[in-house]
Amino acid sequence: MGHLVELVGKLLPVDAPLAGNVKKEPVFSCQLSETQMRKETAGNPISSTHRLNELARARAVLEAEAAAIRAIPLDEHFLHAVEIMRKCIGKVITTGMGKVGIIANKLATTLSSTGTPACFLHPGEAAHGDLGLVSKHDVMITFSNSGKTREVREMIARAKKLNGMHLIAITGHRNSPIARQSDVVLCIGPVQEPCPLGLTPSASTTAMLALSDALALVLLEKKGFTKADYAKFHHGGYLGKKARREAQNESISSEFGVRKKKD
Repeated sequence: MGHLVELVGKLLPVDAPLAGNVKKEPVFSCQLSETQMRKETAGNPISSTHRLNELARARAVLEAEAAAIRAIPLDEHFLHAVEIMRKCIGKVITTGMGKVGIIANKLATTLSSTGTPACFLHPGEAAHGDLGLVSKHDVMITFSNSGKTREVREMIARAKKLNGMHLIAITGHRNSPIARQSDVVLCIGPVQEPCPLGLTPSASTTAMLALSDALALVLLEKKGFTKADYAKFHHGGYLGKKARREAQNESISSEFGVRKKKD
């Protein structure tokens, strides 16, 4: 089970140099050493066994979710989806029920802060008037692992009939009803949930989250979205301050480079 830790260590080494003059933040670890574990569980073999079993179970969950991300197929369908989103002259509407609805909402907020107007539409609320926010210039991205969610199926059928918008489906089943209603299907493939009941959405929602982040960030780069642009939309908090500072530094460096060439 240690191969995931080794992989992350290779991807994100603690002592890797940071770009620019960004101050290196202290690194904290929440992992107990073997010696600490022995001290914590000394004289209580039952507690020690339970703790080790729970940690092994937690590691198995993390490995299952990482495996689900690595298994996502990336092909022409992904590129087609990005191009549809890039050419959208309206807004991107994301939708989904339950836990995948939260993932859909997260994608909408990520897109909005990175140069693509977007919003989340709850399938239940759509049936009570909110479908009116949909226009023919929009793109709708639906999230449904089964691809059979009744509320989503009903909503996209009505939206397509009313406005003829582009539909992108993110699902675990390429031949599902929702997939068949869509123009582009991004399939995460069959995912085994690490839940002991085999029911709780976990690895599947993690895979959908990662895939939606990939969509947003590839689109951001394709649009040429800059740190200065980011600062305009995300002006508050730590990220806003960081974006403004780094955009200003880049502007000064660029201006200095131009002057140097002229000289």
